[in-house]
Amino acid sequence: MAFEKGLSESEQAYEQYTNISSVFAEIVKDEFITTWQWWAGLALFIIPWLIWFK
Repeated sequence: MAFEKGLSESEQAYEQYTNISSVFAEIVKDEFITTWQWWAGLALFIIPWLIWFK
């Protein structure tokens, strides 16, 4: 009985974790990646490498 209860609680915890992870991913996608600072930082990371390879 204790094993089944522990299994049930771990499944609930996993469900909560996946829900939180999904919400966090949505926040990052909507509020962080769509900003101009994100794209400027990405460009500042990639462009020097492209210049160096050339």
